[in-house]
Amino acid sequence: MRRSTLPIAILAAFVLVSNAHAKIVSSWAVSDPSTNRTYFGITFDAPPDFYTIYAADYQLDSFQFYISYSLPYLVTFAPIIVRGEEIHLNSTVVIRNGVGADGGPHSGGWGPVRAETPYVLSGTVLTFNVPSSVIGDDDGYFWYVLDCTKYGATTSSMTGSSVVGSVPTAKSSWGAIKRLYR
Repeated sequence: MRRSTLPIAILAAFVLVSNAHAKIVSSWAVSDPSTNRTYFGITFDAPPDFYTIYAADYQLDSFQFYISYSLPYLVTFAPIIVRGEEIHLNSTVVIRNGVGADGGPHSGGWGPVRAETPYVLSGTVLTFNVPSSVIGDDDGYFWYVLDCTKYGATTSSMTGSSVVGSVPTAKSSWGAIKRLYR
């Protein structure tokens, strides 16, 4: 009797895919005073999956920025939380108060929503931007802790700080590149 190896191969592929998840490779935050916006970026080691959901309403892959304006930095007292954990609900990144009553059923225990913003995911790079006032930024400088999670459990973490500068547009970047080759 000859057995097919196809069911075993399918099972092995399922196990590999179900264990795959994205981890943080790098991150950045740029506060641009000329536009009064703050730009965020995260590079993952694999394309993140924000839409596969566990029974407890956790995404397969998620991220969370804890933003603070003073040191020493304590995640539990971060005044602003930027949550990727709610992307599966409205396809937006949600910015919340770090504390406060009644954050709602999807708040993860954090405070009320300050704003929501669209994001762009291009392969392994996620970017989004918000008005600087939404994250309470008045001078462009802040510190952050960024956590990456798989179904709500932290898998990687990094700290960083914002920089103040302008964010080039695709058009201005292309013009600068063209000038180099004249």
